[in-house]
Amino acid sequence: MPGTNVVNAVYVRNTILNPSLGTDYTKKELLSRIGRQSTLLSNPEYKKNPFAIFTYPSNLQLVVKLQDCVKAQQNKTYTQKVKLTNLQQMANTLIFLQENNYDSIEQLKTNYANALSSFNNSQIKRNTLNQEIVKLNEQIHYLGQYYATKPYFTKMLYEKNKATFHKDHSMEISRFEEARKYLKSIYSTESVPSLQYLYRQRDQLKSDLKKINTTLHAQWKLENQLKIVLSNTNSLLKHENQRFVTRNNSLE
Repeated sequence: MPGTNVVNAVYVRNTILNPSLGTDYTKKELLSRIGRQSTLLSNPEYKKNPFAIFTYPSNLQLVVKLQDCVKAQQNKTYTQKVKLTNLQQMANTLIFLQENNYDSIEQLKTNYANALSSFNNSQIKRNTLNQEIVKLNEQIHYLGQYYATKPYFTKMLYEKNKATFHKDHSMEISRFEEARKYLKSIYSTESVPSLQYLYRQRDQLKSDLKKINTTLHAQWKLENQLKIVLSNTNSLLKHENQRFVTRNNSLE
């Protein structure tokens, strides 16, 4: 019958083609289950209750391995020894690994090494910028001193009694000569820049320093976080390895 064929076609299209699963596994039912699973994965229980990470269905090998380590340690003796703060640290460690898709201890070690290297490089850059700012401040100081005392030296050149003028203005002329000597040592083969140019250079260095300090703070937070996570992960794995060795020794 024509009507029967239409009904059968709809039935086949909406039903899993595997008799062993049963006819309850329709397309609608499967999509509903997938939707519930997607919601669970996008908003996991451990976001509300951190301890739920210990039973979270992770697909990351490292997280699963650490979950097994924690479960293996859950006995009365261990529970009495472990403080709540330590359990919270373990939970936070597993959550960090899960949220950042760490699948192996090697991946964690590599990322920590890279974070530490980036942090150290930024520290070097910051130190270099600070040194450059110190040098610029010194140049600005002596260039300002040079311009402020130069009129005394120039006027002395046109005085009939240069000795008397030098005696009356010895401090100003001495400071001029000090500044001139410094500037010659810095700009021996090039012209002396203007104060405005040095001010602009210093402003740029200060702006770069502000940016690198912001970067350093973020890198320090990441490096410190990875260091804690790596330490906690190693601690869990070490405890499990020791437990495994002890169990094997007892069997012998």
